[in-house]
Amino acid sequence: MRYYADEDVPLLVAVIGRALGLDILHTQEYGEAYARKGSRDEAQLRFAAAQGRVLFTVNCRDFDQFTALMFAEGSAHGGVLCIPPPLARRPPAEIARALLRYEQEHPEGMPPYMHDYVSRAHG
Repeated sequence: MRYYADEDVPLLVAVIGRALGLDILHTQEYGEAYARKGSRDEAQLRFAAAQGRVLFTVNCRDFDQFTALMFAEGSAHGGVLCIPPPLARRPPAEIARALLRYEQEHPEGMPPYMHDYVSRAHG
């Protein structure tokens, strides 16, 4: 899977995730031409979809309405993968390992319009 982490996700999660072999980019890593930082949630979701990426975020509930809208429009949507609050408070390395575990457990990827959650990686 390919991931796009919004600005609610610590940048270090993307850096560590890539070191673990994940294809993950962060809002802060896009150049000035994209001006992603500070974009509204709907714009972030549409950008992720246009890039063929799953949106990786902490504020999942905010994306429910935009997913429904995009489904009704027939717009591209790569899915939304959420970090639950208890995991969001953990170190970035733990979040990155949880994302790696999610990917390993879902080799088929994420269907369009799906919302799902990562869970803490143990061990």
